[in-house]
Amino acid sequence: MWRGLTRRPLEDACTAQIESLGIRLLPRHELIDLVEDTSGKIVGAVLYNQTDERIVTFTAKATIIAAGGTGGLFERSLTSADVLSSSQAIAQSHGASLTNIEFMQMMPGFIEPKRNLVFNEKTWRYVKFDQPDDSANEKLDDLLEHRSGYGPFTSRLPSRAIDLAIDQAGAEGLALHYDFPRENVPEFVQTFATWLQDEHGIAPSDEMRVAMYAHAANGGIKIDKTAYTGVEGLYACGEATGGMHGADRIGGLSSANGIVFGRIAGASAARAALDTPKAAAPADTALPQHGIATVDAERLTRSLKHTMSTYCMIDRTDPGLSEALQELKSLQDEATSLHKPHGNDSEIAALARLQSQIQLAAEMVKAMRKRTESLGSHYRAD
Repeated sequence: MWRGLTRRPLEDACTAQIESLGIRLLPRHELIDLVEDTSGKIVGAVLYNQTDERIVTFTAKATIIAAGGTGGLFERSLTSADVLSSSQAIAQSHGASLTNIEFMQMMPGFIEPKRNLVFNEKTWRYVKFDQPDDSANEKLDDLLEHRSGYGPFTSRLPSRAIDLAIDQAGAEGLALHYDFPRENVPEFVQTFATWLQDEHGIAPSDEMRVAMYAHAANGGIKIDKTAYTGVEGLYACGEATGGMHGADRIGGLSSANGIVFGRIAGASAARAALDTPKAAAPADTALPQHGIATVDAERLTRSLKHTMSTYCMIDRTDPGLSEALQELKSLQDEATSLHKPHGNDSEIAALARLQSQIQLAAEMVKAMRKRTESLGSHYRAD
């Protein structure tokens, strides 16, 4: 299904349950670092309060990272805007390992008449392209029928030609329109068409363009069956983690991963907290001091996303991935040269975020380059 029909009720139900238990929520707080004691145990977190634009430190007997996947590193992403894709690198900097991060699932989505909407895979059989598609040749109808059977891109099926054609069209996307049946309309088609019209003002007959979007991460922080990262005091769950799905993922299981391992992580962290006599004092924490001007951070972030979107969507090659690493190294060097020794809190948070994003992007590209065969969501064109 498409995310808009399922996400909000789940969020509302979880929020209501959390509030009923008296748990304190801190909206618009961004993780920028973790706090270690002298033994290397994680004893808290450094957060950036985006509303007050100030950095705050919290101590904790156990900490869980549940900050989403790697979609925030791409220009076009179907993940929510608050997925910054920095927490994995933060965990890695404190001793955690990353796994399967080359397996980033990509999926077609609308860019016209409205952006950031997932394309419902079951409707591919009703699609008509508005320009010839050389990659699909005379078997286009068969490929579209086959492509209707699954959601995110996979390299293992011949219908990958549809996604490759969309990817080749780049940021402008591929023009298409729907040709839905007039009689005996399947229920899911009617539901989808109604959703497009009522929620987004899009009629099936409207001209549309689709492009490839970053969708879901199959890789991330490595955890065990108890959601433990291997770093004392630190747990992780959901799309921030890796190893649950392998190279591909069945639709809907990203949410299941979050629900199941969210519960496991909470229980594991609670047990660890009960075994810990007290947390470290906040005064022991050395806060970061270096920052970067917000305008520079925003410019470098746009460049990072452009690099990842150019070389690391679905059409990956060794020359392209090598160029991506070079560009990321240049971005890191520029960020270092622009840093201020005594920034304000927003500048300190901007530099911490940017450095973590560059670090994670580089780790992803290295993993993509190392895996020379096509496997699941990872496709090597060479």
